[in-house]
Amino acid sequence: MILNIDKSQKVHITVGLASALVAVLLPFVVFSENDSVQAVKHFGYWGMLSLLMFFLWFLLYEIPSVYSLVKIVCKEWLPIVVSVLCSLYFMAHHKFEYRILFDEYVISNISLSMSARNKAASSSYEPRANAVVEPIVSKVDKRPVFFPFALSVVHDILGYSPYNVFLLNSILTFVLFLLLYRFVSSVSGKIWGLFSQLSVAGLPLVAMSSTSAGYEIMNLCWILVVCYFGVKYLFSDGTRYLDLFLVSVLILANCRYESILYSVVPVGVFLYKGLRDRSVAITPFASLSPLFLLFPLLSNRVFYSSEDHFQTTKDSFFGLDYFLKNFEGAFRFLFDISGIYSGSIFVSVFALLACLLLGFGVYSMIFRENRDRVGLGLLFFLVMFGAVVLANTCMALSMFWGDWRDPTTSRFSLPLHLLLVLLLPWSWSIVTNSKRPPWWIPALPMLYIVAWASCVSGREMIRPRFLGSYTYNKVFDEVLVDWNNDDTFVMTSATLGAALFGFYSESLVNSEQINRQLVNRQIGTGIYSRVLFSRLDSSSPFGGQTIDAFMGGEDGFENSKECSGFIIMDPVYRKKYMFDQEFRIGVIKGLKMPVPSADTVQVPEASDRAAE
Repeated sequence: MILNIDKSQKVHITVGLASALVAVLLPFVVFSENDSVQAVKHFGYWGMLSLLMFFLWFLLYEIPSVYSLVKIVCKEWLPIVVSVLCSLYFMAHHKFEYRILFDEYVISNISLSMSARNKAASSSYEPRANAVVEPIVSKVDKRPVFFPFALSVVHDILGYSPYNVFLLNSILTFVLFLLLYRFVSSVSGKIWGLFSQLSVAGLPLVAMSSTSAGYEIMNLCWILVVCYFGVKYLFSDGTRYLDLFLVSVLILANCRYESILYSVVPVGVFLYKGLRDRSVAITPFASLSPLFLLFPLLSNRVFYSSEDHFQTTKDSFFGLDYFLKNFEGAFRFLFDISGIYSGSIFVSVFALLACLLLGFGVYSMIFRENRDRVGLGLLFFLVMFGAVVLANTCMALSMFWGDWRDPTTSRFSLPLHLLLVLLLPWSWSIVTNSKRPPWWIPALPMLYIVAWASCVSGREMIRPRFLGSYTYNKVFDEVLVDWNNDDTFVMTSATLGAALFGFYSESLVNSEQINRQLVNRQIGTGIYSRVLFSRLDSSSPFGGQTIDAFMGGEDGFENSKECSGFIIMDPVYRKKYMFDQEFRIGVIKGLKMPVPSADTVQVPEASDRAAE
């Protein structure tokens, strides 16, 4: 087979390969770990802004006139209404709150820094002279930065609020349902589009993610955008939709750690289309697009730059033993019929039926020569997309913290759930080459929502599954709000939540000597009316151990690892939450003897620790 490649296309392909090589060599060969950290910190904001501008620019060329848009809205009013109702259904069943701690605090804190200083770093702050507030500590996180960037844009438009993230996720939830309908209806027809919308609405896990402060919904949205423009490009002439396809993949790669795996999808689609059409066409943007993979690769280098980013160690973070154990948990989660998990037995069962239907379709194509251009193209794209999702899933299950039955890790299954939802409509189109399924198909997920999913969502809402986040949200909403931000300083082992709500704060570390100096520095300034030390205990009334979920120790409030008995405190707040949670806050009055010796570890000046 001879491919038609002219001279200009050969130049573009050469530039593309060179760009990909540069994107790999810079973070892993040329840059040191500190260089990678500084690159993400200072250029992450501008890189995400560039990607967003490219996406909007390319999208502008594909948007019809305003009149055409109005006609589309009037014609497609039903899926729009369904999207609104499904979004409101989620909000009715789950309250908006920070759930996954401290991940969501970190993400929102980065967005605050991006909005205020255009720096992709989480920070704790303290006042300086002339009412200037500066970061005490500024730390680059391991997570990709597109979601914090998007949230910072919301801050720029509406003004900063720690609750803006819920507005963003509410909008994204509505967009998710619209994108789901748009993609599925373009492949399989309108009836399957409504079926997919209602199937996702019956998944409590999506509802919980849509009302939290995480980036899971945005990740799903960009997966659907990639699928939509990928299929559009596959069945279009030349390079139409190629730039939109690529920039969507690049944004997706900057949403979650493992989403960079989706960058192999356009490579496979490009090769398939070139071989099918016997010609290769590539745009100037496509030849330079691999350079934008620098940002997720740099974030990966940041991830591996410090042991602090691993709850275990680098060597024991992933393992085959974890996969074998977590696979069993994932199976139980997906096919649970007791309603104790946030999955959907409806989606899982219909996905199995879709696999059987797809197997029959593949058999027909191979042995009966029942092949058509559209069916083969859809099958190839499904295989590419499905392979990446399965690789994503295997990676999640191979992690030490990968049991989906844990409510804080079940969110890792969302890309797989999206694939399962898409399988039946996709398989139907591949096998039947028809967009006219039975009209009553959307009634099935609707019945499931009424009969089962609503009960599970209600149970998830009232069950104390996220004890730590529940308590912290209560404290920030009910306690700290009564104290003046300007004369209150918070000291604890994790202060990002306090910083989000406008309190000056500093994190304690796992060293008594350093902590003595940190505490002494703040109580010695004389500018605060109160320096607070907070503590979360979890003790079971049913005979369980008393543990310190906040500090990681099992000692009493005044004798935790970070205090070691040297802090003099005046308890000012103590309250129980949900059986076995107690949050205590004390005002730090001073330090007990003995005074730290001369060989005490010296703490660098705040200006040095927050050095840009």
